[in-house]
Formats: sequence, structure tokens, C-alpha cells
Amino acid sequence: MHRKHYNLLVQLIHLVEELENEHGFEKDLTMQDFQDYLNRSKAKEVALVSQQDNPSIKPEQRESDVINLDKKKNVENNISRLLLLLNRHARNYSKKAFENTPLQTLEELSYLAMLYNITSITKSELINQNFQEKTSGTEVIRRLLANELAVQFNDGLDKRSKRLKITENGKRLLESMFKKLGLVSELLVHNLATDERDMLLAILQKLDIFHRSEYAEIRNMDIQQLQAFLQPK
Repeated sequence: MHRKHYNLLVQLIHLVEELENEHGFEKDLTMQDFQDYLNRSKAKEVALVSQQDNPSIKPEQRESDVINLDKKKNVENNISRLLLLLNRHARNYSKKAFENTPLQTLEELSYLAMLYNITSITKSELINQNFQEKTSGTEVIRRLLANELAVQFNDGLDKRSKRLKITENGKRLLESMFKKLGLVSELLVHNLATDERDMLLAILQKLDIFHRSEYAEIRNMDIQQLQAFLQPK
């Protein structure tokens, strides 16, 4: 499997999971419709504050500012929606690669792939690097251990911690799936030209770097704190 394609798939997965955790999207577009409504209300609020701060601004200019804000929010909302849909496509396509294997989810694949590239890692580190909650991550690890794709052992420095490493079974399984996963990755970006793929990868990497660097700070914020965080500094 082409590593660039695999990295694109993993980054898409991580990125979409972060969006799901942040916004709490449900199936269909009910939440999206509600968010659109909130964004329109926020745009009007901003315009009202602007009017109070500067009464000399003409009404038509204030109206134009609201329209521009609405357009900006619509772009952001559509990006979120399309990434969510792309994530669903990736999950559906990946089921074909998972046939006749003990793997069931992209999360299991992501954890196993990370173990494949390192000697060992603690459970908490593996969960944190996959940006999952402890409960969800622990369940993914449990399935890998149950299927003998990974093993756990005591941490030599911290008796409270358990370390994980991939088994030979896990390595053989992952290596046997590389070609299938490459087909899934190619399918996801099939209608993009080479330069478009490079551009998409660069954009996703930029977003991934931002979310990785800010995750520890924003993961426990409520919606009001997130709103304050997004305000221009």
C-alpha cells in the first residue's frame, strides 16, 4: 500500500473523529440544521454589536457583513458535513477489507497499525495518540488482545501501567491487508488528480497538526468555552 495514501486515510479518520467528538453530530442533518440556525443568530449578534460600537456604519453595510458571515459559516458547515460523509464512505469501504479477518472497525486497524511501527507503548499512550476516550479505547484494545493481535505486559518503570506490542499474528494480518487497504484508500480519492491529492494531503496535515497541538486544551471545554477559544486573539 502506498504510504501517502495510507497516511491520508488515517488522518481523515482522526480528523473526522475529532469533529464528531467536538460537535456531537447525530445521523442525518438535524444537528447540522440546528448549527446553521445558531450560526445565523451569531452573525446577527455580531452585526448588532458592530452597529452599537460604530453607529456611522450604513445599514446596507451591516447587512452585507451579516451575509458574508453567513457565507463563511456555511463553508465551514459544509466542510464538516462532507468530512463526516467521507468518514462513512471510508467505514463502508473498509468493511470489504475486513472480510474474513477478526478486525471489525477502523479504530482497531488504526491501533494495530500504530503498534506495527513501534516496539511497545502503554495503553494510555496508545489511546491518547488515537484521540479516543478511555472507555472506547480500552474496548478497542480488549478486542485486539482477545484476537491475539496484541499482547500486554507490565511496564518496567511504572507498576501501575501496562504496555502493549503487536504479535506475530497481528503483523501477518496487517501485512496481508496492505493491498486491500491500498485499494480502499485509492477508492476514497479516485477522482482526484495527483496535484489535487497532494493539495488535500497538505491541507489535512495542517488541520491535523492544529488539532493535535490543541487537543489537550480543548477536549474538556464546554460549548461556551469553545466559542471563546475561537474568538480572534
